[in-house]
Amino acid sequence: MLFFCKKAAVLRTALRSFFLTWCALTPLALSSQEAALAPYVSNIAAHLQNNLLRITWTDSPDATGPVTVYMSDSPIDITRLASQETGGLDVTSAEAPYGAQYYIDEINDQRVRWYYIVASDTSGAMYFLDRIYYTNYLEVHIQDLRRQDGGDKPPPLPQTPPPPADGRLFLNARVSDGGIVITFTARGENLTLYRSVEPLRQKSDIVYGIIVQTHVQSPFTDYPLPGVPYYYAIVSHEALSQGAAEITPGENALVEPVTMPFSQVGFGYVQNLRPVPLPLMARTAPISDDMGIPAPRTLSAEASRSLADIKKMEKTQMARKPFTFQEDMNPPANGEEYAFRTIIQGAFAQQSWNEAKEQLRVFLSLPRSAGIEARSRFYLGQAYYFLNQPKESLFEFLSIGMAYPQEAYEWIEACLVLLAR
Repeated sequence: MLFFCKKAAVLRTALRSFFLTWCALTPLALSSQEAALAPYVSNIAAHLQNNLLRITWTDSPDATGPVTVYMSDSPIDITRLASQETGGLDVTSAEAPYGAQYYIDEINDQRVRWYYIVASDTSGAMYFLDRIYYTNYLEVHIQDLRRQDGGDKPPPLPQTPPPPADGRLFLNARVSDGGIVITFTARGENLTLYRSVEPLRQKSDIVYGIIVQTHVQSPFTDYPLPGVPYYYAIVSHEALSQGAAEITPGENALVEPVTMPFSQVGFGYVQNLRPVPLPLMARTAPISDDMGIPAPRTLSAEASRSLADIKKMEKTQMARKPFTFQEDMNPPANGEEYAFRTIIQGAFAQQSWNEAKEQLRVFLSLPRSAGIEARSRFYLGQAYYFLNQPKESLFEFLSIGMAYPQEAYEWIEACLVLLAR
């Protein structure tokens, strides 16, 4: 009897130990399972510059498809969005590729703006989760941002940044000989130099800058407007297009801006407008009022017919139709190809030229692969052309003349006809 009592006690002790162990481990397993899937964006924030509101977020590590940004001038009804009952809803949307992590919205007279960001997987399934303020849902009061001198800017950097590990300054800028001389010790064959009036602290700040020079070599002299503080950064084009580039102030980006003084460029309050004066024209005889200009003559019949043919040809050239490359009509793939073809098969195919222009400009605000960038500028040039902006259109077609010489030539001719009118 005593033997069975001891066995029962041992069994109770073992069962109790197993139960306590199971209770301790089960919450960990459940919490691990719950944390394994996070199909939503996070860290949503707003930054204002002039009339452009930049919405930023952190992509979901699990939902790696395109991100949809819903925006409205009133609170957004997520339940109706999820059920696709959008009739009567004052909501617009835009799609950003996975990895972009920002969207730029143009603000006009709005006082308050609401944003709701939805992640999706690679198959296109969207995750309409509950709103979580400052995670996937944001209410932006425009006037509050304007009072903050143009937006919610990051905290200032220290005045003296830590030096690079090798003791060398990676990027340097100084005023010399009427320009800003940029020197650097970066390695790489395809380096791109950016300039901005805003500090370049992280990769997403590149959207505020402009490309000064691609394939840049040290030293390089830039000639910006005088009196304006400029920040510079240098990055690898390939690394940035793949999302792997980093900006480190004090190494490949300036911490303090550099300004070209007015005295260096010879105007403003300076009397001498040129370092070397223009030569004077040697005049040996007084200029007569009669310069011998012949009187205009009437065109001959043959010349008149030729002129009429030229005008007829001009009208034919001006009556152009939108052109789309066959490969861009295929189903979208992933990455930048997905975002690009979505624009072409959407706003561009529908001939919504203003919308297509803005979407392509936002798309080109980040460096793209050579083929995608050339075709994007080809479509942007067409959008400008049909918006009766021939000068802007001409610049776009000239920039891709080497990639598509025959196609670009025809549009360049059409732009020149419009400019000559």
